[in-house]
Amino acid sequence: MKVSLDTNILHQEGFKSQNMQILERLASAGMLEISIADLVLKEYETKRVSEIGSNFQSIASRCEEVIKTLRKAGAESEPLKALLASLDSLEASVCEELERSTGKWLGRCSVKVMEQDPKIYKQLWSDYFNGHGAFKKAKNREDIPDAVIGLSLVDYAASEKLAVVCKDGQLKGYLDRVENLDVYDGLDALIATRGIQDLLRLLDAKDTKIEGLKVAIGSDVFKDKVFEYICKHESDLYYACWKDDEVFNQHMLPLPSYGGVVVNGPVVNSIGGISYGPVACINTNHFVMPISFVCDVPVDFACGYGDYLQMPDDEKGEIELESMDGDGICDASVIMQAEVYGQIVVVCLEEMSADGLLAHGNYIGSEGSKLDVEFVPLKVML
Repeated sequence: MKVSLDTNILHQEGFKSQNMQILERLASAGMLEISIADLVLKEYETKRVSEIGSNFQSIASRCEEVIKTLRKAGAESEPLKALLASLDSLEASVCEELERSTGKWLGRCSVKVMEQDPKIYKQLWSDYFNGHGAFKKAKNREDIPDAVIGLSLVDYAASEKLAVVCKDGQLKGYLDRVENLDVYDGLDALIATRGIQDLLRLLDAKDTKIEGLKVAIGSDVFKDKVFEYICKHESDLYYACWKDDEVFNQHMLPLPSYGGVVVNGPVVNSIGGISYGPVACINTNHFVMPISFVCDVPVDFACGYGDYLQMPDDEKGEIELESMDGDGICDASVIMQAEVYGQIVVVCLEEMSADGLLAHGNYIGSEGSKLDVEFVPLKVML
């Protein structure tokens, strides 16, 4: 099986998410080939370096402000000056480490880097001037990188079937229409497919211990213990948070949003419709299991006070307004029903049998527990 990832998926998952580790396990076993367009890697690295540069610039600005404050008071801070002077070299070191991390991942997964065939550029400029393919409209320069990536994938798929993971709306819509390309909007959707699940079963079947632990983790009695643990006060669901592109169907908010959408931990006693996906093995002591449920969630977002005033009076009571700036933008809060998606991660801190795992399931979260269990939030559908 051959899989390709778009830039936004790399930004979303990084190299060490649970989903990426599942993909890496299959790739390392030679059961899956990851192919990524050269431009995807360049976009990914460029954005990461840009974000690092911006953060370091922010640190430098804060240091300079503190130094100025000290000087006004007739004081100096040599350690602070030394820190400021060292930031440039530290930034370069961090960027180099990021570059090395990419190289290591490419090596571990034997990733095939696809370079663009020059022949695609004739089609690229035709699409650019006509607003076809991956372009939202004619002469839209911002779409050029996505268009190059899209045409590279189409060219690749002319000879081989390829699964593409891409969440960009325009590019995804374009690729969806291409024969020989199966397009998924997230790694979780790809991993849930029969093709990937069959590969995982074949790989797991080589180790009877893994099979036994998977059955134990997927048992109702163990899942009940896990869910009881993550629902406790100040446990994982209490601190769960989803932001921006992790929150879908934002048009369902009671007022037009001006951004800053944040979904906080669910109202635990409202949870229902709990569903679990198949248990996947990352290594002999590390497992992950998808989970979803329906519940009420508190949602914070920015809205216009004018929009609020125009609402019917009987709907205003559902919304709390906390503040308003000079432009009439308010911080709003509302409770909404949503579908929550995440993962249950189970790590055995020592070697154990399936029976041992079930026994330790009674002590999840207690001091000295031999199981490390975590809920990883993925997305919310309003």
